[in-house]
Amino acid sequence: MSRVRRLQVLAVGAMLLALAALAGALWSSDRAAQIQGPVTLVATAGGELWVGADERLWRVGADGTLRHDDDLRALGVPGTPATLTRLPQGGVVASVRHDPTLYLLDAASARVVGRIRPQWPAELAEHGSRAIHVALHPDGRIAIATGGGHAVALFAADGRFIARTAPGFYRYTNGLWWAGDALWTSDTNRTQLKRLDGGTLALQETVQLEAGHGTRFLGPAREHARRPDRVAIVRYANGMTVGRVAVVEGQPPQERALDGAGVFEPHDVDWLGDDVVA
Repeated sequence: MSRVRRLQVLAVGAMLLALAALAGALWSSDRAAQIQGPVTLVATAGGELWVGADERLWRVGADGTLRHDDDLRALGVPGTPATLTRLPQGGVVASVRHDPTLYLLDAASARVVGRIRPQWPAELAEHGSRAIHVALHPDGRIAIATGGGHAVALFAADGRFIARTAPGFYRYTNGLWWAGDALWTSDTNRTQLKRLDGGTLALQETVQLEAGHGTRFLGPAREHARRPDRVAIVRYANGMTVGRVAVVEGQPPQERALDGAGVFEPHDVDWLGDDVVA
C-alpha cells in the first residue's frame, strides 16, 4: 500500500473512531465512502488534521490518533463547518452554511478568536452564506469561490470588497488557491484552471485539463504548503458526489491521478506533509 493511500486510511479510521468508537483502520475505499459525517478537513501548520463533522471538530494526529473531539458550538462556531482553511500565520478559518461570517480559530485551542464579515456586492450577497471555498493570502486578502454564483470575489483582511470576476466567466467555480500574488481558480464545468491577477482578478492564464476518466468536473483543491505549484484537486463525476483525487503540478501544469486512490466520495482534500488526505 502506498504512503498516500495509507494516510488516507488512517485519517478515515480516526473519523470512524469518533463516530462509533470502533477500533482499527479501514482498508477499503468502498467502506470509507459509506461515512456520512465528515464534511470538510484541513491540515494545520502544526501537523494535525482537523475534520468538521456533525457539529463536532476532530483533531487528528499524523499517525491517525484522535487527539481532540470538541463540540463546535462550545468553541464558538455556530454549526458544522462548510469549509476549513489554513491561515498563513497559523490557525484555521471556518465558514458555516447559511452564515456569511468567517470564524478565526486558534491553532492551539481551536476556539474562535476573531470574526470577519466579507462585504459582498449586492449581486453576490446571496452567495455569501452558502457552502463556498476560501483561500487566504499571507497579506490578509481573502478570495472566495461562490460555486453556483459562477464568480470569485476578493476581499481585504477586514472584509472590505475589492473585486469580483465578470459575469459569465465561470460555469460554477469551486477550488482556488494562492501561488505568490497570483490566484488560481477552477472553472468547474469547463474543466479549466484559470490564473487571475491577485489584485484585480483579471485573467492571466487558462489551463485546459482532460475531461475524461468519467470524472470531468472540478471540486475542492488545496496547494502544497511549501510548493504552491503542486495542487491536489478533487475530480467529480456527474452529480458531484463520486470522484477521485489528482495532483496538478509543473509549468505548464500537468495532471496525474493518485495511485491507489480509486473512485470514492471525497468531500475535501489537503496535504499532510508530502501526502494527500481526502
